[in-house]
Amino acid sequence: MLMPYLILIVSLCSGIFGEGAIKAMTIPEETDSHSYAPPVGDSLDALINGRLYQFQSVRNGQPYFNDQNWVESSISTRYETFTNVLVKYDIFQDMLITPLYLKEGTYAVVLNPQYIRSFTLGTHTFVNLNSTIPSCNVSYSGYYEVLYDGDLKMLVKWQKVITDEDKISGADFELVKTLYLFSDNHLYRLKRNRSLIKLFPEHKKAIRNYIRDNQVYLNRSGNDALIKLTEFIDHLTD
Repeated sequence: MLMPYLILIVSLCSGIFGEGAIKAMTIPEETDSHSYAPPVGDSLDALINGRLYQFQSVRNGQPYFNDQNWVESSISTRYETFTNVLVKYDIFQDMLITPLYLKEGTYAVVLNPQYIRSFTLGTHTFVNLNSTIPSCNVSYSGYYEVLYDGDLKMLVKWQKVITDEDKISGADFELVKTLYLFSDNHLYRLKRNRSLIKLFPEHKKAIRNYIRDNQVYLNRSGNDALIKLTEFIDHLTD
């Protein structure tokens, strides 16, 4: 059983962070708390002073983005960037977590989202919308993948939702992908081609022709097609 507070000297724990380590962090015993420990010292202290992670179990599937294994990430805070951080991204709870290797066992802690601006998972880059757009509506908060990053930004919100839940057979995870366009400091949800074309009435003919000629469908096309479409519109609006 964990003591009420565990003091971890991260600089002595291999495999969590690369060069640059924090001095200490405090993990509260209460794992159902939704609060984060106050920052202590530098920005990395603040980043990993999180709370213990609770795994959501279902009959089929797992709650993570792409891979349920720990993967190396580069995480940018408001002050600096930290590399070689082992993480998983739980898209069911919208949490970025990192492992803690203690003599009692291995635990996972939720990284403090208040200090994260962006992070990478392989070739995927995610931004914290609360940091990118501080005035954004609360319904659009959390982590979003950046598909295209120009004057226009094409973003994806990845989620897993629980389906087929019942007391006998359990439940499954279903992957949900929602597209957004960030333009003129506003975030617009894109449900279908028409919703994108309506955002640019002065260029609607050119956009409609491009979509028709290249067979692009917002709810079905792959990322490469969506990136090229956004780039085309971005150049139209220069």
